[in-house]
Amino acid sequence: NAGSYAAKYTKVESEIERLKVKLDNLKDRLNSATQDGYPYFCDLPQGFKSFKLQFRGVDVGIKNKLYVKKDGEGYVVKELILRNSSGIDIKADKFYILNRSSFRFFSVIDFNPWKIEKMVREEAYDYVGSGRRLGAMPKMAPSPKTMAINEKPPVQLASRLYFLENVNLPSDGIEKKFEVKRERVQIKKKLVVYPYRNLSVFNEYSFKLPFEIDGNQWEVFAGKESYSRVRGRFDREDNVYRVFAGIDYSLEVKRERIVNFGEEKGFFSKTRVVKDGYKITVRNMGDKEKTLYVIDRVPISTEKDIVVKNVSIEGVKDYNISKKGKLEFKLKLKPHQVVKVKVVFTIEHPADFEIDY
Repeated sequence: NAGSYAAKYTKVESEIERLKVKLDNLKDRLNSATQDGYPYFCDLPQGFKSFKLQFRGVDVGIKNKLYVKKDGEGYVVKELILRNSSGIDIKADKFYILNRSSFRFFSVIDFNPWKIEKMVREEAYDYVGSGRRLGAMPKMAPSPKTMAINEKPPVQLASRLYFLENVNLPSDGIEKKFEVKRERVQIKKKLVVYPYRNLSVFNEYSFKLPFEIDGNQWEVFAGKESYSRVRGRFDREDNVYRVFAGIDYSLEVKRERIVNFGEEKGFFSKTRVVKDGYKITVRNMGDKEKTLYVIDRVPISTEKDIVVKNVSIEGVKDYNISKKGKLEFKLKLKPHQVVKVKVVFTIEHPADFEIDY
């Protein structure tokens, strides 16, 4: 009877597969007929009712574009991209699109202060092994100032609903682009570097946002140059939006530590003095004069018994240091010129504990 059992088994297996396909089709129909469970971050037009007709293979995308002119003016453009590969040609007199996947929050430029923390020691144990003591391990002592709750990023309250008229989307899979917004803006361009984070010199374009944006990806068109998939950040401090497009390879930046030693004030002194610092070297390897904006930092204390003093900036006359320790200055470099900026400081703290920064 082995042959007949095998035939019955095969028949049952085929019926199971057929029912699975039928169940999946019913699930798809049920999902397309029910209200979407995702929240709407916008208000629908008055009298507009939500009815979902699902077309598989219809892709929606948004592009933020920046067009820069030589006179400091330019345009911010939002472009909607539709691609229909569903196999069904779509035509509509009125076409509403809810870009549900767009970001609700700005990415912001966050300056992280260079904080000096008190280091304490605690016993550590090998919990995985025998439980024997491994010895003292360094641990940062929490400070009330450093335990503050992080600020929430600014929210974009604008709508994500777009309206198009007389839309014709053939099912050929070819992208169709629709410019949904365009506004003129004033744009400031400068070369900027953050040596404590990255030694690359970026082209920075800053402007006031004229309308809401979707995401932080941009395409930038500046004269004959163009940049794709570059990132933008909202500067909360200056209330402007900054797009970093392309690297200027004619400027070379180096940052190196130059001083690191400690000494006590006296043989019986209870105070320890630490002198430290770094040097920033900028070289203009090009044949044109360049103006570079440098953003770095000096340490700040988070404890009453830790004092930062004798901060000295050599090699540049005009500079600014904020309360958070943000150091900013501007360099004008002639062709093939090398400029060195030296930053040194002194840290005083009681000798009975160690510090970390």
